[in-house]
Amino acid sequence: MADISNTEQVQQAQAPKSSGLATTSLILGAAGTLCCLPSLVGIPLGFVALGQIKASGGKLTGAGQAKLGLALGFASVALWIAMSIFGNISMQRETAAAQDRVNKLVDEATAAAHSGEMKSAEARL
Repeated sequence: MADISNTEQVQQAQAPKSSGLATTSLILGAAGTLCCLPSLVGIPLGFVALGQIKASGGKLTGAGQAKLGLALGFASVALWIAMSIFGNISMQRETAAAQDRVNKLVDEATAAAHSGEMKSAEARL
């Protein structure tokens, strides 16, 4: 009976372990779709995990998780960059349109004030 438990312990000790960094990279890469910061941490962890897995000689597993974490991390960073660029462009357009509306109202009120229609000018503002 003691030989069986020793054999099980040896097999468990020799069984490859999953890399915690690979799992963390995967989780942070996925979380990066909600907020960019986790991806910025998950990407380097994925590279470190791949290096450790390769150097372990088969004692660590999880290369697939690390690669998926890297892919999700890079994809979410690209998504956040695109949203920032296009969001900024949209915001600039909206701001310019609002400024145009304000300028038009001021011009109309000024014209009304110059023509002596003070009540009309006050109503426009």
